[in-house]
Amino acid sequence: MSHVRAITDIGPRPKDSDGTRAAAGYIEDELDRLGLVAKRLPVGTVDLPEIRVLGRLYRAAHRVTTTDPNIVVRIGPPGPALLLMAHYDTVAGSPGASDNAVAIALLLDLARVLAIDPPPQPVLLAFTANEEIGLVGAEALAAQLGDGVAFAIALDLLGGDGRLAINGASELIGRAELRWLAHAADRAGVKISAPPAHRVVSRWWPHAERSDHGPFTRRG
Repeated sequence: MSHVRAITDIGPRPKDSDGTRAAAGYIEDELDRLGLVAKRLPVGTVDLPEIRVLGRLYRAAHRVTTTDPNIVVRIGPPGPALLLMAHYDTVAGSPGASDNAVAIALLLDLARVLAIDPPPQPVLLAFTANEEIGLVGAEALAAQLGDGVAFAIALDLLGGDGRLAINGASELIGRAELRWLAHAADRAGVKISAPPAHRVVSRWWPHAERSDHGPFTRRG
């Protein structure tokens, strides 16, 4: 909660603002305090594809240029990694507590645990830029990391009550992976839902993804 309070106290964090710069600095300072070496990966200019579903245009293709960076830290041995992401920007006018300070706080606390007890498998923790304007940071990150990612999970809109929604499962996730998720949820006492609209859209029209895992569902 101390991370959540610190990040929301910064205030709104729209693209290329004092807010995003302060949030990125806070994240880097916390990772440095844990003894972890974080990398700033410039996002720069990103070409966003159009989103067209069943003949309807939801977003025209366009180009975005940003000075906000992605911040990435790697923990564990070499090899293709499990990537966990949380975006640090917000929509204009919002302090972004659940969207997405809670997820940032969760990743920072996970970094604290993994710094003490490194995992046997490689893990990448990424704090991404400009999710709210089209997954811009994640698009750049997918191109930058390439085959270095084995599995990507975006943490977004956490901290509410009720069921945990699985939004945007890639076609690469099959029955075995879904059974693993169901068993893990049972052990944790968590109820999971997978809304049909998300299941259909994410598997057949991945450009319409609504969080940072979207660019990674398009990579085989």
